[in-house]
Amino acid sequence: MSSKYTDFNKLDLYEPDSVPNLLAEYNSSINKIDTILHKQDVDVTTANGHANEALQKNTATEAKVATLSSNLDSQVNAIKQSITTTASTINESITSNVSTINGTITTLDSKVSTMSTKLDETTETANAAKASAETNNSAAAEAKQLATQAKSDAATAKQTADSANTLVAQANAKATEALQSKQLIQSVAAKFPLQNVDIKDGTLETSKFSTSTMATLLSTLQIRCFDSTNSNADNDEMVCPAGITLKGFYIPAFDILCIYYFDKDNKTPLASIFDSRQTIKMPNYVKKPTANYINTGCMIIAYVTGTDFKTWDGLYLTKTGFLGTGSTIDASTNLKNFGCALYPMRTVSA
Repeated sequence: MSSKYTDFNKLDLYEPDSVPNLLAEYNSSINKIDTILHKQDVDVTTANGHANEALQKNTATEAKVATLSSNLDSQVNAIKQSITTTASTINESITSNVSTINGTITTLDSKVSTMSTKLDETTETANAAKASAETNNSAAAEAKQLATQAKSDAATAKQTADSANTLVAQANAKATEALQSKQLIQSVAAKFPLQNVDIKDGTLETSKFSTSTMATLLSTLQIRCFDSTNSNADNDEMVCPAGITLKGFYIPAFDILCIYYFDKDNKTPLASIFDSRQTIKMPNYVKKPTANYINTGCMIIAYVTGTDFKTWDGLYLTKTGFLGTGSTIDASTNLKNFGCALYPMRTVSA
């Protein structure tokens, strides 16, 4: 039995001490050789087929190349013919254009000659116009001098006329003033003796009256005093609860309200003007404000008996005629005014 083999196809090789096995090993090697040879024959046949196929393709390619070459020659000849024809056409067109351009140049040359002639004529005309203008300028300068002199004369005449107009205006003003003075004298003379309707309100001062006249006027001036503690005062349906004292006066001729005394004890509550439980009502003759309320300017101090200052407030008059503070005051708090309040009711009432 062999123990060695060929390098490529693994055929059995015998060593000197090998025991040959012809039936198995020899037949196996022969079959391998036969298989290899058969494969080579098949490969050669396949290669020949491929070579024939490539030869056929090469023949077809040569035929196509010949056809393309023939077509290319035809196209090159056609292009050459087209170039020749186009060149001939271009040459003819250039010749025609050159002829046209030469004609245009001749026409332009003629026009330039004509324009040169006209320019010479225009130059002569311009020189003649310049000479005429210089003559006219001299005449214009002389006319300008005459116009300047005339303007100066006109200005002098205007100044003279303005002076005359000023004198006339002054004369008219003096005449008007004299006439007005005459009319004023006549008007004043007609006012004497003076009547009551001739004297405007507020035009007479106390220095213009005698002492007796002033005393008479003051004695006729009505001053209505109200006092919640005095039933004989001019209270005119004034309402003031017990525990509150209100004093003041009202001058109807000037609609002036004065509150000079206000006091509340530590037992009586006082509703604010924003509370429907208002209890102090002013006399009917005191005018009522058109606004919801006004500050009378009467300032009051709130305090508790035996202690220091607690707060302060003011007295307000409502459009319904009630007097109250800006905030509700409890019963245990005392109120006292400081200062005297005067209020011109005519400025806030209808």
